[in-house]
Amino acid sequence: MRISFILTAMLALTVFSSCSKDNDVRTSGECFADKITFTQTKVQTGNDDLIITFDAKNTSAKEYNIQNGAKVVNLKIVVTTTDGSNYETNTVFTETKLSAGSTVSTLAVASFGAGKTYASYKLTTSCD
Repeated sequence: MRISFILTAMLALTVFSSCSKDNDVRTSGECFADKITFTQTKVQTGNDDLIITFDAKNTSAKEYNIQNGAKVVNLKIVVTTTDGSNYETNTVFTETKLSAGSTVSTLAVASFGAGKTYASYKLTTSCD
């Protein structure tokens, strides 16, 4: 009886110790909209489009990974033209995985009215 108890205890210990803590760091349903910072590195205008290059940095201690359940980060870009008109473009952060503390270069494209001249833009982030 003692031997079966010891064997059962050893089996349980083996099973529980084989579970890694890293697997517990799931991001299921987590929104990284305020944990990924976007720093503009370049702005180009072409025809009626604004092409913005950003350094996107994951400031979280967790990996951003939509395959592990992290919510997609939405980008809302409002372009203002010299005549005061505003044009809104909604897109997504195209990276699907970004390690904690890492930075990646990424592009976002926003459109504005034909014949208008670009003045400025504002970027806001969110999750659904």
